[in-house]
Amino acid sequence: MKWEVNKLYGREAIVLKGAFPDNVLDYEPKQNIKQKLGLGDKRIILNINRLDPRKRVDLLIKAFKQIYERVDDAVLIIGGVGEEEENLKNLAEQLNIADRVRFIGYIKEEELWDYYAGSDVFVHPNWADFAIAPYEALALNRKVVWSTEMEIDEHLVSDGHIFTANPNVDDFARAIEKALAADVTERNDLSNYTWDRYCEGIMRELGATIKA
Repeated sequence: MKWEVNKLYGREAIVLKGAFPDNVLDYEPKQNIKQKLGLGDKRIILNINRLDPRKRVDLLIKAFKQIYERVDDAVLIIGGVGEEEENLKNLAEQLNIADRVRFIGYIKEEELWDYYAGSDVFVHPNWADFAIAPYEALALNRKVVWSTEMEIDEHLVSDGHIFTANPNVDDFARAIEKALAADVTERNDLSNYTWDRYCEGIMRELGATIKA
């Protein structure tokens, strides 16, 4: 979008990215999601999206087919509703993986952070140069897999929580397996992506514009 603004209007844009309230950085889960879903010691691969074709949840399900055959303690949890729900459920049935793919529907806002915190890997297959959901998961120090189409900010390039994959089934399967196997112990710093920082940036630039 910065590039587009420059091309269309000849102006240099300032990029600000807000994704979550600052209290999420110190969030303590209110419930055990694995216990709630009856998953015991299974490892959760989580996706939360509106279920429409643009989100490429079908790509994730196909990638999970490969993981299903190689990682027997992994389950795929898909949160969200939308027009593609039945098609996606049918796809899981056709691939014979429906016993470890669970569609849990709409997730209430007050439970969202518990689902992130209870996951082992959050997967975001849809195209975006920036998207809020994977940053919400990162804020809770979850491992995240997203497409190479999504930009990684300079100070996150070396973040061990982030795994990228070309938007095809094989690459996503490999990246998810790599994320599941990775032992990432350091805490990341996502403080630049709070809504407070976002608003501070807007006010700062507005002030500079008014003074000019």
